[in-house]
Amino acid sequence: MKKQRIIAGAVAAIVALAICVAVCLQWSKQGCGIFSLVAGCALYCACIAGIWGVVDATIKERSGR
Repeated sequence: MKKQRIIAGAVAAIVALAICVAVCLQWSKQGCGIFSLVAGCALYCACIAGIWGVVDATIKERSGR
């Protein structure tokens, strides 16, 4: 199950990076300041980290550890 946890973490990191890049590009086109961009990235990364935490705990629970 360790392999599945690593894959889930890698997927979560890739999704978080893609969302942060997309948000920064789109929001900067609309004229948002640097504080808004940082806050947006922090929010979206926190949400992805929360989802990843639930997935990781579920994988760990099903493996019996």
